[in-house]
Amino acid sequence: MQIKKLFPPMTEQWKAVYEKERPNLTPNAITGEELSRYVRDRFDADPTEDEALILAVRDLLEQDALLQRKKKDGRLQPEVYRLEDGTVIGIDLLSGCFIVQDNELLRDEMTYVKGLDTFDLENMYLTIDWLRCRNLHAEKEKKARETFFTAIEDETGKAAFDAVSAAGRTPGTYAAYLRGKRCRTKAGFFREISAAMQFPSYFGENWDALSECLCDLNEWLSFKAVTVVIDDYDRLFGSGQKAAKDRETIRSIFEDTAVFWAVRDVAFRVIAISRSEAQR
Repeated sequence: MQIKKLFPPMTEQWKAVYEKERPNLTPNAITGEELSRYVRDRFDADPTEDEALILAVRDLLEQDALLQRKKKDGRLQPEVYRLEDGTVIGIDLLSGCFIVQDNELLRDEMTYVKGLDTFDLENMYLTIDWLRCRNLHAEKEKKARETFFTAIEDETGKAAFDAVSAAGRTPGTYAAYLRGKRCRTKAGFFREISAAMQFPSYFGENWDALSECLCDLNEWLSFKAVTVVIDDYDRLFGSGQKAAKDRETIRSIFEDTAVFWAVRDVAFRVIAISRSEAQR
């Protein structure tokens, strides 16, 4: 793994953090093959067959001091990815060491996902770097939970149109519009959201299938952010205690979806619009 240069004045502070945190940490590292699978799933990408790029990444991995200490029997088995934005990822399947070229956010994400093995835990710098990445991950989750849901009381009758228009004008945002009056039953809701989010034909129309499809959106949609506008939100699933419980369930699923995408640097937001009685 690449480690950011550490400046001497910070060493004592990091040492204090390390000594405080180390007793609470246990090995949690995944294998190189598992990390490679994460990249494949995360970016829907396949390893490159570009021999020149593979050789270049092999050379970079060979120069990695950490890899030299972790190398299994002196062997190296690199798997290389070139993402659509040009980012190059190299992973040694045997040791789990990796490099990420010119993408610090992704490097930090992979550092957190990779975790720490026994060797890493005995290295202050590696442990501090992982703790930093863990904190970044936690901050993204916290922000997503705090900001994913916006409730609007519509007094003008234009809130839904304005919200969809604003989202549609934001570059890279996929905007979905759900009509609450067509979602008075769960079956109606599943039909409406399936059409709005362009779910595949295999969508199972149940809570688990909904959660799965919302986390697989990038398999059939292209986006940098997602905004779901639900008009007549207070009419979802009808009325009564069961309807209120179902609305709590869908909000929980949306929250989990927002967290899932936030750690992948994608904003997933829900705008819930309730109309006044006079507008119905």
